Amino acid sequence: MSKTTITKVGQFLTWVRNSHTSTSSGLKWDHSKVFYRGQGNVGWDILPSLFRENIMLEHELLKNARNILWNELANTNSYLEKLILLQHYGLSTRLIDVTTNPLIALYFACKEEKDDKGEETDGVVWCGYPINEENNESIERICSIPFEQQLERIVSGIPGWNFDNQKDKSILTCAYYVNPPMNNPRINAQNGAFLLPPLLEEDKHSGEYFLNAKNVNDLFAKSVTIPASSKIAIQNELMEYGIHEGTLFPDIEHKIKYIKTMVNNSILKLADNR
Repeated sequence: MSKTTITKVGQFLTWVRNSHTSTSSGLKWDHSKVFYRGQGNVGWDILPSLFRENIMLEHELLKNARNILWNELANTNSYLEKLILLQHYGLSTRLIDVTTNPLIALYFACKEEKDDKGEETDGVVWCGYPINEENNESIERICSIPFEQQLERIVSGIPGWNFDNQKDKSILTCAYYVNPPMNNPRINAQNGAFLLPPLLEEDKHSGEYFLNAKNVNDLFAKSVTIPASSKIAIQNELMEYGIHEGTLFPDIEHKIKYIKTMVNNSILKLADNR
């Protein structure tokens, strides 16, 4: 995987253009299908929030969500839409947020994150290409199998699935790029999409299947590093492009935060000019 370090938005946009025309790693990039993910800590693996905690909690989380948030979930038409809505409100799910807008990924890569010593970390933008096209039927079948202790015990024979059938095996062991319905203001604002990691992984030697809890770093062919010392300067540049907290999080709370940041920056500029 090629790696580059950038300190300005202009450098980043050059990297993006090169990424879209690159044929390295045997890939020919198609602009309409490239996705990005920004993380404030370059050392983090790419994992769903559920995997960072305990994947076996999903069944209980969803059960309680259906009981408590029944009104909010009433208008969702599928398991996938339920997961998207719950992720939007902060519940840990198996989905991984990505965006089709590289500048939005850059914004998230410039978020402040501290290491164990309390020092600011470098950020990273990952760039990937959908390996498996969106398949709504397959995605819905996977999302209808919640992680729970029962699933872990019967992983060699999930009801309704035939592990000897090549199609079922492929669905269970594939990662998917998910283009969500644009009925969520935050998804719209962030040009959002999702990755759905494989439900299972197959042991190549024994042929047995196990629940997959690995990172999905290998779905991203390229990355670029943002030094900790450049994060604030890039954030200020992104504001000029209209990429900031007020536009990416279309609720009053985040707009108020942006207003405070804007005013504080104006005060600092006035002080510098004196």
